[in-house]
Amino acid sequence: MKVLLTKDVKNLGKAGEIKEVKDGYGHNFLIGKGFAKLATPEVIRQFEAKKRRDAEEAAAELEKLKEIEAQ
Repeated sequence: MKVLLTKDVKNLGKAGEIKEVKDGYGHNFLIGKGFAKLATPEVIRQFEAKKRRDAEEAAAELEKLKEIEAQ
């Protein structure tokens, strides 16, 4: 099964990565403990949209800081 990691998992990967794991490990541990979500197309699309929004917000904040610094 494919999962989208929502948190860093030692010896597996970092948050935001999609990993192939065994069904039991995925359902019982990763999804059960909140470390991952089932990597459906909708979940991946939502994650990518959130990542894009966060990057845009960070860029806007950086631009504001540069404007303040230039004054």
